[in-house]
Amino acid sequence: MRPVRSAAPRRFAPEGVAYANAWDSIMVLSIANLLVALAIALFCAGLGYADVMRQPAEYQSSAIMLMDQPLALTKGDSGVVVKLNLLRAKYAALLLTSEIMAPAAREAGLSVGEMRAAQRPLYPQNSLTLLPIARTNNPQRAQKIAQATADTLSQYVQDEQAATGLAAPERLSLRIVQNAGPGNKVSPVPQRARQVAGVAAAAGMLLAYVGLQLRSARRQQQ
Repeated sequence: MRPVRSAAPRRFAPEGVAYANAWDSIMVLSIANLLVALAIALFCAGLGYADVMRQPAEYQSSAIMLMDQPLALTKGDSGVVVKLNLLRAKYAALLLTSEIMAPAAREAGLSVGEMRAAQRPLYPQNSLTLLPIARTNNPQRAQKIAQATADTLSQYVQDEQAATGLAAPERLSLRIVQNAGPGNKVSPVPQRARQVAGVAAAAGMLLAYVGLQLRSARRQQQ
């Protein structure tokens, strides 16, 4: 009676590699393969860095607006602060509508489509501020869009409050406390390019070294 042979252990290495699994092949250090992988990593890092830095430049400008109702706030009613915070979200949403974009576009001398595409409105938590942020490929155009948006939004709130019939001291306002300045470059920036380069280098080196190690092990067994 023939002895029963146990099933051969499952191998994960490529065919022709006599290691128990692919991990053994990878763990046998090869300085030559490591140097080649390092060269490939540097090449991948260069490609990643160049890919980010060749992207079109973007500039961002912002005005700072304050949602305020001085008379009500002086009474110390916390509900007023909650109300004003909620109204910020309302006006941030209205900012992208034709009610705001059409007159803002006329002030800036630009199309409504260009005005709307540049908008990045922000209303920070724990603050009564609203930031009309504009991002475009030109620093002066970004400033023009952000300022026109803030001017129009402030006037819209003023007109809206006047229509309520409330006395002037009782009205809320959304006033500009800081005008928009020339746009700052936000993309591409070297810091982001270095991050992408680092990821590309790590991935390239890992894949290259593993592939070279398995290839070397196959050759040794042939």
